[in-house]
Amino acid sequence: FFFFFLFLLLLFLFLFFCFFVVFDCCWRMDEKSSVIISPQMEGHGWAQCGDRYYRRQSVFEKLGWYHDTDIDRSIVLSEYLYAVHPFGGPIALTRDPLQVTEIRDSLDGNFVSIYSPAGFKITSFRWTGGRIAALVWVKEEHLVVIQEDGACQIHNLKGKVILTIPTRRELKDEGVKQVVASQDGEYVVFLTHQSHIYALSGFLNERSVKFDELGPLDDEEERISCIAVHSTNPYPEVVASANGVLYLVSTLAEKKTSEPKNIVDGATLAVSWDGNQVAHFYDGKLTIYRNNLHDPVVIININTNIQPTQLVWIGSDSVAIYWDKDKLRRGQGMMLLIPDEAEEGEKLTYTFFQRVFLVPEMDGLRVIGDQEHEFFEQVPKEAVKTFLYASYDEGLLYQARVKFDVQDPECDDLIRQIGEHGPNALHDAVDALIHAATCEWDSRLIRALLKAARFGMDFDEKISTSTFTHLCKTMRIIKHIRDPSIAIPMTVAQYDHRGLRSVVTRLIARGTFWLAHEICKFSDVQDHEATTEVLVEWARSVIDGKMNDDRKAEIIIEKLKFVRGINFVAIAQHAYAQDKKPLAIHILKQEPKAQAMVTELLTMNEDDLALEQALKSGDTDLVFFVIAKLKEKMPVFTRVIINYPEAADLYVQFLRATDTRELLKFYDTNDMRHDFGNLAIQQAFKDSTSIVQLRSSFLRIRDETFKHIPSEQGKKHLMQSIDDEINLLEFQQQHAKSGIILDGLSVSATLFKILQLPQEAEAEKMRKLFKIPDKRFWRIKVNALARARHWELLAKFSKGKSPFGFGPFVEACLVMNEMGEAHKYIDKMKKDGQKLRFLMSWTIRRCG
Repeated sequence: FFFFFLFLLLLFLFLFFCFFVVFDCCWRMDEKSSVIISPQMEGHGWAQCGDRYYRRQSVFEKLGWYHDTDIDRSIVLSEYLYAVHPFGGPIALTRDPLQVTEIRDSLDGNFVSIYSPAGFKITSFRWTGGRIAALVWVKEEHLVVIQEDGACQIHNLKGKVILTIPTRRELKDEGVKQVVASQDGEYVVFLTHQSHIYALSGFLNERSVKFDELGPLDDEEERISCIAVHSTNPYPEVVASANGVLYLVSTLAEKKTSEPKNIVDGATLAVSWDGNQVAHFYDGKLTIYRNNLHDPVVIININTNIQPTQLVWIGSDSVAIYWDKDKLRRGQGMMLLIPDEAEEGEKLTYTFFQRVFLVPEMDGLRVIGDQEHEFFEQVPKEAVKTFLYASYDEGLLYQARVKFDVQDPECDDLIRQIGEHGPNALHDAVDALIHAATCEWDSRLIRALLKAARFGMDFDEKISTSTFTHLCKTMRIIKHIRDPSIAIPMTVAQYDHRGLRSVVTRLIARGTFWLAHEICKFSDVQDHEATTEVLVEWARSVIDGKMNDDRKAEIIIEKLKFVRGINFVAIAQHAYAQDKKPLAIHILKQEPKAQAMVTELLTMNEDDLALEQALKSGDTDLVFFVIAKLKEKMPVFTRVIINYPEAADLYVQFLRATDTRELLKFYDTNDMRHDFGNLAIQQAFKDSTSIVQLRSSFLRIRDETFKHIPSEQGKKHLMQSIDDEINLLEFQQQHAKSGIILDGLSVSATLFKILQLPQEAEAEKMRKLFKIPDKRFWRIKVNALARARHWELLAKFSKGKSPFGFGPFVEACLVMNEMGEAHKYIDKMKKDGQKLRFLMSWTIRRCG
């Protein structure tokens, strides 16, 4: 009985444990479900305005420049001039010269500082120019610092000066009142105190800087209170407000776009991101113009004449008006958010206890304060249907996934319910959830939405997974670049608009090469240049490091030697610019493209090495290119190439075909008398018009050139050749008088033609004059008589003592197809082997 009771007790404890585990798991799953759904289902952080919902999401909850324990070290934005680059870009700050404030840091007075959107300092540089009027960001994250006299200095993200643009007389005389930059970063527009408008463009290259005046208003007494860039395509257009009248000003003309109102000091303008709408605050009213900027679409009474601190658009569908606490004089600032199609009274109000910056983006509004960085946006309709209205398909699919996580069978009913709404209902629900996920900042909610979308894809095979896969990769990239250590808080819409290449470029500018490289590999970038650009910039940063040059070269080459497409020339150029020529040459030798490497070596004045590398490449065109460059740079460059026989041979071949006189100079400069004499003789043939002139040229060449040859035997041989050539010319000239043209023929050819005539006496004369060997004379005479078909003379000649037998006689007859004549000489042969061989040739030729 005791053991039975113990068994029951243990069984009870076991069942109780199992029940507790199951209950705990269900409770945790339910808690997980409520954490994901409840905040958005209740509209937490959302605010309704008309038929739209707006929300503010935290980008960075605590900025790096804010210090809880030491307020004096914190940044107070109200004391600074600022500029914020769009698309999650950096923040530039400098002390406002018009405010009297306490300088808390030695690096706080005449310094311009650049911070990341998370509030961490990227760099700072001392400003040594005049009083700063404005800071603006332009394309490629370049900061333009503008003085009150209009002088500009352009810096990169690291604070390095790229270009200095001197002041313009117009701006210096009139003074800068307002500066704005176009959204594309192509133009910087100035408004002067005399109400003149000027546009600066091409400011990243000193040669392309362009400064234009945008046509003055018809009424010169009009005073422009503010401007905004309306469009830059195909030329810059600026909206200007003057006494309540809007003007559209460009390089072509100006035109009035609205009727005048009561004259009130101050006005504020803002152009929507798409450029189709303009918001104008004037005389206590907000007016929104569209298209032609003439007929107002919305007019809302704000009930205050206080000029706003900022008027900006939230994307292209809503307007935000902000007054800081100093203007309102009630201890807090206020922002009004108004839809572009709002009715009277439809607006949202937000309060701020500290100064904030409003930064318009293409799909929202960044609000940067002393402590926090937030993002305001209109809630996309897909998110509204998902979280606020459960009857929509996307809401049902999201709930089905949550029910599936807690193993609730109701998820199947929800999927079936979606299928009853139409054949494409599930597909549309999946797309809606994917789009909703792209607009979220909470990583937990993003995962939940993507899981729900993936869950719906399992029930419809027709839904493509490519879009989902691409989005997952995009969200992973965005998650990494939003990290406070990187701090590029872009949305998916901004990422798609700018492209991966832009993100990689911005990461390179921040020195985060590892992340840029990993993103390129992760995204399977088809543009190979993006990946190589990252590695090239990394190598440049290594060159700028503090280790010794040998170690730098070792690190760079070890990392990049097996990477395809690396531009080692660009790396070497950077090293050369840093006065590290040995390091540059060491790196440049790794360049696989011989043309690029050799060209850069010539730029570095490494002429010998350039010629060596060109010869090593085996590219004759490249060798000629180097020789041409050396010829331009060095008057006696032949002294260099003579040390490289292959280059010298190529140069000689080139000159032989193009410039014989230059080749003569080359031979003479390098004391190549033998080659000089031979070429001089050839040239004398071409230049001489008479035998007398030719003879004179030969004698001069003999006396001036060959006498310098150190070898007596060689000198004697060459001089004998000259004499023979002169004798040959005289011999040919004598026969030319008899009508026998022998000009240009060699000794052998001349003898051959004389024997064909036949003039045996003249042939014997030539034999003695030119000391022609017996074998050579006999062979020429046999061929000449056979070719002229002088068979009797040939038979008579064969009776002499032949130095080579009768073989050449047979061959000459066979060439002329005279079988009978050939057989005569075969019969005279004494050697059986030779006779048999010629008989076989004779038989074959006869048979045909």
